[in-house]
Amino acid sequence: YFWEEAEAIGRLLTTERCSEDQAAARVLGISYQDLGIGVARSWGFPEPIIHSMRRLPAGKPARPNSTVEQLRLFSVVAGELGGILENTAPEQRGSAIAQLAARYGDSLPLGARELGEVVSNSIRGIAELAGTLNISLARTKLGSKLVAAEAEAAPAEGKPAVAATGQAANGLEAPADTGDHPDPADAEAILAAGIQDISKALVEDFPLNDMLRIIAETIYRAIGVRRVLMCTRDPRSGMMRARFGFGANCEEAVRQFEFPLGGSDLFNLILGKDADVLIRDATDARIKARLPDWYQSRFAAPCFIVFPMRVRNVPAAMIYADADKPNGIVVSERELSLLHTLRNQAVLAIKQSP
Repeated sequence: YFWEEAEAIGRLLTTERCSEDQAAARVLGISYQDLGIGVARSWGFPEPIIHSMRRLPAGKPARPNSTVEQLRLFSVVAGELGGILENTAPEQRGSAIAQLAARYGDSLPLGARELGEVVSNSIRGIAELAGTLNISLARTKLGSKLVAAEAEAAPAEGKPAVAATGQAANGLEAPADTGDHPDPADAEAILAAGIQDISKALVEDFPLNDMLRIIAETIYRAIGVRRVLMCTRDPRSGMMRARFGFGANCEEAVRQFEFPLGGSDLFNLILGKDADVLIRDATDARIKARLPDWYQSRFAAPCFIVFPMRVRNVPAAMIYADADKPNGIVVSERELSLLHTLRNQAVLAIKQSP
């Protein structure tokens, strides 16, 4: 909306070095803040949200004495953090965040380090959401800066590079094989990077096989499992079969992992419910009773996780990962959410494949 007016405001900012509010007032007769508040009020937004859209006065604000004021404080700090990411040079970003922490230190119990972690976690959350909505962050002005900010932050926090040195077919990046699995603190970064890579691949029409490989390998690197298998339905035989995988005895596992669809065993039950399932202890008698004979004779993993994928209400694929001891797969709620997003991206890739 108001495209020509926004362009005129941008020109004023560039040529006259005035503030955004001053430029907006000259072109629109009203500041962006007041325009936004007016729109929110006309749409019937609750008053606490409308109140939170107002900036705080200069200087150190007082500690909030109500939930309404607390919401406003959080909103203002979030807005200023966003402004730092969008408008501050990378080498000045740390100093700007430290100044922000000093200003709000008495009213918000977050130092510069905690605010930096907030930014990092928020970027990963945006990457997850973008992947779910099939949006490429790198193609937006702010999104590209967020991705760059996260990449710059990773080495400073002692995190390994998540976008890696290995190169798959057609330029799709694979996670680096370092020979061991990352610490839990790094799992989210690896998963978020994988989500971002697949988001880009989805809009650029990479081959389905390449995308599924990246998804499987991202899961293998992130959650420290013994083995990950990517399985798809064979339309001719009606079997669910492993196509490729990563981890221990992978080639043999790919040859042996297959089962008929439509049965009453645990794997068909999971595929029918279309719900991600973590079996923490497959040695439990109740679980073993539902495991098919082929699985118990060939695999019998004491712990495994399954991510089913249905397309047009029909089982189309699944991701299987296992560990060599009960409770051997430990993932946080946040990691499960990111894994779920990767699963959804795999479904999107299958849907849009020829």
